[in-house]
Amino acid sequence: MKFLRCLALFFACANAQAALSVTDDSGASVKLRAPAQRVVSLAPHVIELLFAVGGGSRVAGAVTYSDYPKEAQSIPRIGDNKALDLERIAALKPDLIVAWRHGSAERQMDRLKALGIPIFFYSEPKHLDDIASDIDKLGVLLGTQAKAHAVASAFTADIARLRAKYAQRPPSAYSIRSRTIR
Repeated sequence: MKFLRCLALFFACANAQAALSVTDDSGASVKLRAPAQRVVSLAPHVIELLFAVGGGSRVAGAVTYSDYPKEAQSIPRIGDNKALDLERIAALKPDLIVAWRHGSAERQMDRLKALGIPIFFYSEPKHLDDIASDIDKLGVLLGTQAKAHAVASAFTADIARLRAKYAQRPPSAYSIRSRTIR
């Protein structure tokens, strides 16, 4: 327990003079002194985006089922969406945790917050355009803004093409739109 308190103090001091700052999907400000070098991913889709924005080599730990891209399969596992190995996460000395708010165990997230490790509550987008914004924010936190912006722009362009292609079609019985209207 002493180790965890020391680690919390270290991270609290490290965050005192943040040079990088973004607002996550929960509305919280995430601040880092420098681009993240040791990242823990708490959702399979997060690992995909970390690799996409050029941060794959910085991922120190990931949850079960984080299997894409292939390189992600060799990253040490730190639990799953029901139970995280908090001691293992602390031992990895992450300078950033990227989480899916509703996919992570709430009590354990509170304990990670208490350690002072910056947490980006990722993947609570309300609209497709929010995904591109989160990609850009990950780029800021990793110092890979150019790569992240290119990925976000390509994503936005793909969505625009799909919207244009299907704009005149009526919603099908299986579309999200038809399910939310009823």
